[in-house]
Amino acid sequence: MSGPEEIKPPPGLKKGTMASPQVENGYTKIANEIMDALINYHLSGQELRVALFVIRKTYGFNKTKDFIALSQIMKATGMSKIRSSQVVNSLQDKKILTVTENINGLTKEYKFNKDFHTWATVKENINRKGFTIQTVKVLRNRPLRKTLTTKETLTKDNTTKEIYVMFDEFWNIYPSRNGKKLERAETLKRFIALKNGDKELCLQAAKHYSESELVKQGFGIKDPKRFLRDGKGNEYWREWIDPEQKPETTEGPYRKKEGPYR
Repeated sequence: MSGPEEIKPPPGLKKGTMASPQVENGYTKIANEIMDALINYHLSGQELRVALFVIRKTYGFNKTKDFIALSQIMKATGMSKIRSSQVVNSLQDKKILTVTENINGLTKEYKFNKDFHTWATVKENINRKGFTIQTVKVLRNRPLRKTLTTKETLTKDNTTKEIYVMFDEFWNIYPSRNGKKLERAETLKRFIALKNGDKELCLQAAKHYSESELVKQGFGIKDPKRFLRDGKGNEYWREWIDPEQKPETTEGPYRKKEGPYR
């Protein structure tokens, strides 16, 4: 059995010399909130190494995104090509990394998603055995999509993908309450239940709501799921479709004088 892998000294440092890292020689500027989120998130060791490598290659050079070859990830982590690709895909599905194909189809552009509120959470999506309500369901379907050739099936898959993209946009737009956004999974269910035409209107309403004086002053910000539909079936978001109809008062909880949504 081979022993543990020997740690190679950084360039310019001879073996046996004590390391003395200094910020003057370069450092990666990253918010403590991001470090706390990475620590608290249930990442595997390989996932954490790849995430930190992307941060090093972007934030470490004062960039938000950059082109990174898979061979660079392999060299930095010591993982095989197949395993490196699997870990990158896993981080994409968890919304921690965004990877965009380059025009030449070779080098891909990587971006670390600092909005950790949008990361897929263990409690909502993944149980201890690795089964999920939504995330793993998508993962299991992906290999099959390559074998499906009917126009009907491909159209259905594209529509589902568009809905998830629209929901991510809604979740990012919607304002936080006390720095938190709660019950993402339930909000997603209510968003999916909207008619296709209503989904676009809901995005428009969420944008108007987030830019309103009520929200800016912190008056009664609703949880996102109740913005879509409350316990009585009222769809509060419809009141914010037209910016001309937005309330200007900030006195007390908002109630429209007319209309079914009170």
